[in-house]
Amino acid sequence: MTMDTTQQDYELLSRYLDGELPPALARELEQRLAAEPALVAVLARMQALQGQLHQAYDGIANQPIPQRILALLQAPQANVVPIGHKPPLNPPRKRVMNWGFALAASLVVAVSATLVTRLDQQSAQPGAAGVDSLLSLALETSPSRGDGWEALADGRQLRPVLSFQTTAGSWCREYLLRSSEGSWHGVACRGDAGWNTTVLASADAAESSADYRPAGAASADEVADFVDRNAAGIALDAGEETALIARAWK
Repeated sequence: MTMDTTQQDYELLSRYLDGELPPALARELEQRLAAEPALVAVLARMQALQGQLHQAYDGIANQPIPQRILALLQAPQANVVPIGHKPPLNPPRKRVMNWGFALAASLVVAVSATLVTRLDQQSAQPGAAGVDSLLSLALETSPSRGDGWEALADGRQLRPVLSFQTTAGSWCREYLLRSSEGSWHGVACRGDAGWNTTVLASADAAESSADYRPAGAASADEVADFVDRNAAGIALDAGEETALIARAWK
């Protein structure tokens, strides 16, 4: 039975991502994650969103506040005085500053809501390029394989094919992905927000990599050309890849 994610679940997942959850609660949450794919999906979306926020606002906290923003926050607030009452001689300014911080908080909430909506829309597209939360989570921990499929929480099936390092030093993974809407052949590279699909082509994916059939020569060339242009060397062998996954790709 599928359970709706509660506010308490969101708080637990947030503290878990920040490393603030006590060990006992962390173990309980990890047991739930092992048994609840829907909760894993929520954690993946929160993790991806956290990465996007860090990337988008990195360094902003150390920058000076623009004068136009300071003027807005320090602008006098209109006072509404009931009929028959005299206005105070020195109205307090604390409420003005509270309004300013409330405005800033509302902007942060609006930006967060927009990013969550965009992330949900992107995850709902089985073959969409970019950061796909469920795909990203699976690529983080799943070893490459020559046959068979790994089931994602939304019903899609994934087969990581190989892993390689780019000339820029980042890690990328070639993969096959299929769902009721079609099949895809792509490459995702690891960044701050997770595994980002950088090239994606429609394909006919059979049961094994040996039987893999590209939908067309152009599609096959697009993926192969990306690997040829960006790979720093040969693909990792099984032992190297397993060790790298254990180190969280560090």
